[in-house]
Amino acid sequence: MVPGRLKLLCVSALVVFQVVTAGSAEAQSATPRWGVTGTFVPTWNVLSDLKIMWNDAQSIDYKGSEFRIGLLRGSDLGGDWSVTYLQKNVKQESIIDATETFDAFGTGVPVRQGSLYLIEPANQPVKIRGIEGQRFSPLATIKNRAQIGLVFGGGIGWYQGTMTEHAFDVETSFGPPPNFGPTVTQTETITEVQAKDVYVLEFVPFGRIEVAAAAILAPGLKVRVSGGFNFPATQVFSITVNYLFGAP
Repeated sequence: MVPGRLKLLCVSALVVFQVVTAGSAEAQSATPRWGVTGTFVPTWNVLSDLKIMWNDAQSIDYKGSEFRIGLLRGSDLGGDWSVTYLQKNVKQESIIDATETFDAFGTGVPVRQGSLYLIEPANQPVKIRGIEGQRFSPLATIKNRAQIGLVFGGGIGWYQGTMTEHAFDVETSFGPPPNFGPTVTQTETITEVQAKDVYVLEFVPFGRIEVAAAAILAPGLKVRVSGGFNFPATQVFSITVNYLFGAP
């Protein structure tokens, strides 16, 4: 009987030890810790409805990439918040079209008036640099290995770099009597302007709300993929890598 009781006692002790250890590890995994975070956005596109953010824009084809790096506070099995340095790189050949085309004096000659802004190879690269705060809120955790949730963020940035302005105008002259027939001449002036002067505000507000899925690859190491609204643009997806110090 003694050996049997001893065996039962040993098995019971082992089970209790495993339960306590597992509970301790899970509690530790849910304890907030400090860490670092980095995000890469391969491509974003400005929503056409937000062309009003650029001076007199009639249409816009504005896109680029983005990266963020910063300080993180969170846990393996919970959410996290971060403060990051953010840089949006605007792609060359992005266009802000603030021109209108019309028929001058009914002559049947289409003319263009206004400004067309382009990012060309000769320009200083256009970047938006700033600071953003971000929060990941998990809605569900699957087998302590995956999470589904939402990402919220907001911040402020400033433009750097130059664009080429193609300014179109119309010069009109009139012929001699009795017809006084008009002569219409299309003109174009090319200058380099600061990208910040084309934007309607002195600063660039950031705002994001994204649907996210995260995988816990190892204690302290989490990879998250998300996509959604990234003011003033949309993005197909971004990839974020979080590392928390002091992993159990």
